[in-house]
Amino acid sequence: MNAQIYLENCLKQILLPFIQKNHPGKKIIFWPDLASCHYQHDVVEWLRSNDINIIERSENPPNVPQARPIELFWSICKQKYKKRKSPAKNLRSFKMIWTGIAKKVALEHGQNLMSSMKSKILKIAKNGVFGV
Repeated sequence: MNAQIYLENCLKQILLPFIQKNHPGKKIIFWPDLASCHYQHDVVEWLRSNDINIIERSENPPNVPQARPIELFWSICKQKYKKRKSPAKNLRSFKMIWTGIAKKVALEHGQNLMSSMKSKILKIAKNGVFGV
């Protein structure tokens, strides 16, 4: 994925409408993984221009899965995909299957994955990454 595809298809079409619908008027901190497209100049500028704070690359730890619930989210999605009897036949069917899996995982696990994040981040800040 490149920055332009990420900006158009993920941030503009999915992230911003989600924030506007579910968190209007709230301060948002966006914590991307370390993919280079997440930190391209145009992407960072777009996030800032839409009042979305971003964790800077220099402050984004690469190997702290206990502070990154998205990693567990993807892991659960992958497990559910592996349980399917047959793989997707093409990219279009994969997108449909994966979207369905991701929505189901978000509904079943999303709130639980995020529920203790504030306290975990505070513990990590105070005690280090192994303090959780």
